[in-house]
Amino acid sequence: MFFLPTNSQNIFMKLYLFFALAICLLLAAKPSQAQLPCPTSITAIPNGDSVIVVLTPPSFDPTLFIVWDFGDGASATGGTTQTHVYTASGVYNVCATFSTLSCPITLSCTSITISAAAACPDSILTLVNADSVTCILMPPSFDPTLTATWTFGDGTTASGTNATHSYEASGTYVVCCEYSSATCPISSDCSMITVLVPVPILCDYSFNYDVAGNSVLFNNTPDVAATATVLWTFGDSTATSTINDPTYVYSAPGQYVVCFNVIDLANCGASPFISCDTVTIIGVSIADYNTSGVEVYPNPSSGSIAIDVRRNDIQTLDLLDEHGRVLYSSKQADLNERIAIQSLPKGVYLLHVTTASTVFSTKIIVL
Repeated sequence: MFFLPTNSQNIFMKLYLFFALAICLLLAAKPSQAQLPCPTSITAIPNGDSVIVVLTPPSFDPTLFIVWDFGDGASATGGTTQTHVYTASGVYNVCATFSTLSCPITLSCTSITISAAAACPDSILTLVNADSVTCILMPPSFDPTLTATWTFGDGTTASGTNATHSYEASGTYVVCCEYSSATCPISSDCSMITVLVPVPILCDYSFNYDVAGNSVLFNNTPDVAATATVLWTFGDSTATSTINDPTYVYSAPGQYVVCFNVIDLANCGASPFISCDTVTIIGVSIADYNTSGVEVYPNPSSGSIAIDVRRNDIQTLDLLDEHGRVLYSSKQADLNERIAIQSLPKGVYLLHVTTASTVFSTKIIVL
């Protein structure tokens, strides 16, 4: 046989079942890319025999779950604001338990004193959250004869003792309310607010590449802004690049996993963007090409290097650093010249030779 629990047990059971359902729905929900501010507490505003409670800061997150407890055995669910009328004067402990998909479960309580007489409103309270505002008459009134008209400074209006409005453009607005009741004279109050309409999230990066022998030209779309961070890994060692559209030369044929990483707080939020692809290299080195066709000396060198080319099928000669940046380029078909390298930092550089059919490369060591 099933027995109903006591009043306090019944409230606890409702809370337990409610949050069990909330957790299930949260797990099924798709998270938003832009995280909204988490509410942290509640504000309770008593007026006579009634109270209005407000979640602070107000949340417009569609995944918000909240349970209100008014301290007299009554409760309510949902809503960033609630009103409640007490049947007796006294001191009550008002609590709210709330959470969202991205905010932890939080309990906030405050103590209020309830009396019989209700005061007339004399001002307005405006609570701004990004592009929205919640407006409340102060002290709140539950007089059924009370009428109130709100203007939000952008040509829109609303009626009621409380109002919520979302703006389409960022800016400073003057919010006003005119109100009266059977026992309260016509009054008005205004407040200046500033709202910020969030910029849409546009985290939509991608990259493609062109392979020429063992040289690969990568192209990322769109270019990563200077305020963001980009990191390329090429899959062959610890070699990386931090520029848009790098060129990279592989030292051996094979398959390499290339990853394009972007940290862009403005457009992607806190989560980094990562995209990877497999690049297949079938090119060969200059040693496999024909050592009598291209000769580089001295190598290593600290001053300059001579490049002798005795082939008529060479289209370009390029000297690149470890990040794929081109430091020297020549498009002459027949070359016999020197490249000054004394201004280059010590390290390993890549010389690659492009023909009509493939690309050949060799390492240049600067001492």
